[in-house]
Amino acid sequence: MRVLIPTVALLNLLIPIALLWWLLTTTARSRVYFISIVLLFVAFMAAATWSTFGFWHAIGTFWPTLLAVALAAILFVRLKRGLPTAWLPKRWSKEFFLTGVATLFAAYWATAIPSVLRGRAYSGEALALSAPLRGGTFYVRSGGGNFIVNQHATDPAVAYAMDITRTNAFGFSASGLYPDEIDAYFVFGAEIVAPCAGEVISVSSDIPNRVPLDPDSTDQQGGNHVTLFCQGHSVHLAHMDTGSVAVSIGDQAVLGQLLGRVGNSGNSMEPHLHISAVAGRHPRFRDPSDAVASTPILIDGRFLMIGDSFTN
Repeated sequence: MRVLIPTVALLNLLIPIALLWWLLTTTARSRVYFISIVLLFVAFMAAATWSTFGFWHAIGTFWPTLLAVALAAILFVRLKRGLPTAWLPKRWSKEFFLTGVATLFAAYWATAIPSVLRGRAYSGEALALSAPLRGGTFYVRSGGGNFIVNQHATDPAVAYAMDITRTNAFGFSASGLYPDEIDAYFVFGAEIVAPCAGEVISVSSDIPNRVPLDPDSTDQQGGNHVTLFCQGHSVHLAHMDTGSVAVSIGDQAVLGQLLGRVGNSGNSMEPHLHISAVAGRHPRFRDPSDAVASTPILIDGRFLMIGDSFTN
């Protein structure tokens, strides 16, 4: 994990840069060859920007926009220079094979696009909540209506869960690429507030924080947490900082009340807030004995998906 995740994050950036360089420098003799490179770039960026494959919060959320501008500039230069007169590459030539490779990879990445476009779709009635974090602008790094945009979607109990972090003004979620120190992550210590008024039905506060990229996969997956029962639903807020929980079981939390602070306890790769909801009273998080289905969540009236942000 300590090598794999940072490597994948860097590939998000290195692959499109390599494609742009290819597009800029190649001596295209056919239009289809040129177009295949453009399609490969667009398909890869669509998949990486709005899917859980993307790690832009780690390397800078500004990159997709900057890379799109770079593509537009390169296309302008190439079009001004003039496109090739031939449409198709010469059979069995180098361009013929490269066109095939680019088209195959473009088709592969394009398979994610329909799911990305349906990322805001959900089934059933959504639960309207207020923002669960306070003190800045926060970034959704996993969320939405299917497994392409939301890593939780394959588990019915948390299928509509969201993982939320915070990025600075430059679009980075931490000082460095997945640093070992949890306080290097800008969301660490952020105030978690009650997104609805309700009864506190479950808390945990003494579980140690994990080192980033070393999650706890035992039965303490939620780590330090607070579960509220409100509007007929159990709303679970997880991965809080050790000792930060500010409420007790049986308390009646009011909207916006401080519940705790963001940490990295439980099954967490990096400091963030996990929020999910299920209908009914379910104190235990993802209890295998409960056949419950995740309820879609609206934050201030919006069904958020990966790449979205909110300010509170």
